[in-house]
Amino acid sequence: MISVIIPLYNVEKYIEFCLQSFEHQIEREFEIIVINDGSTDRSSEIVERYINKSNLNIKLIHQNNNGVSSARNTGILESSGDYICFVDSDDLVTPYYLSLMKNMIDKNNSDLAFCGTITVDEDFTLEENCVTLGATTYIMSGHEALNKYLNYEFVTGVWSLMIKKEIVDINNLKFSEGYRYSEDLEMVWKMIASSNIIVLTDEPLYIYRIRKGSAMNFLDDRRIDGLRLMEGLESYFQLNNPDFYDNFKKHGVARWVWSTTWQAAVTSSSYSSFISFTRKMNSKNCMNKLLAYPQFKVKYGALLYLLSPYLFFLIARDQGSKRLRREY
Repeated sequence: MISVIIPLYNVEKYIEFCLQSFEHQIEREFEIIVINDGSTDRSSEIVERYINKSNLNIKLIHQNNNGVSSARNTGILESSGDYICFVDSDDLVTPYYLSLMKNMIDKNNSDLAFCGTITVDEDFTLEENCVTLGATTYIMSGHEALNKYLNYEFVTGVWSLMIKKEIVDINNLKFSEGYRYSEDLEMVWKMIASSNIIVLTDEPLYIYRIRKGSAMNFLDDRRIDGLRLMEGLESYFQLNNPDFYDNFKKHGVARWVWSTTWQAAVTSSSYSSFISFTRKMNSKNCMNKLLAYPQFKVKYGALLYLLSPYLFFLIARDQGSKRLRREY
């Protein structure tokens, strides 16, 4: 059986759409664990009503507002499946989301599976025929996956994966609590590092909704939380994955800072606020470390920042607006 863990906090507009998308799963052996993390709107009432009218195996757990990491950790403790996946309560999944990743794990005797995603706006509702089932499957060792993830040869979030429960239990994997940014990314790194065989498909099985109020659209000290977590991963890899430690120390934190600096340029209200933020991130020092990074965009973006932060700011904003127009 598969345990689907859904943290819930003030998403009354979206949670029913999320649950409805599981009605159409090809895989039928699964439970949904919804952790109400102290919602103050009607979210939990909507879930309770949905449970009463649905045949899905849904468990609703209430806790005080302790943050998304705490909610996910509660879900892990309450899960009874052999596999675990995480879904955000404002997102949706396509019909093959559970079955395809489970089949990939079983067929390849792997520990962890990743799928592709579709990015939509906040008003999207699930449509039929969202998948093609014609994508490529890639199989790799954990060490190979760590290096590919470091070099952005594949990009994923905690919501586009499925992991064997025994891997989580044996390695005592938990989301770091008390952090407000990139706590999910840190967990993905640790899941990859704890897995021997990883399988990946670029089939878009998960539908990721970007909302105006999402953390990606904020430029404040919450992002510093993410920096602290990425810095902490250096010690984690030194202890648990020494063969990968040197590579991560060289580019891991710096690559995260590059991405966050790019997002800061896109979302900041002015150039002065952008510069103020990047100084907190120590962006200049990190950009120097990326001049030998294998990805063209990152390498030359880092060089551009070192030569002219203002030009970096202008280009990032222009590219960011073009991306939004393409996606929406």
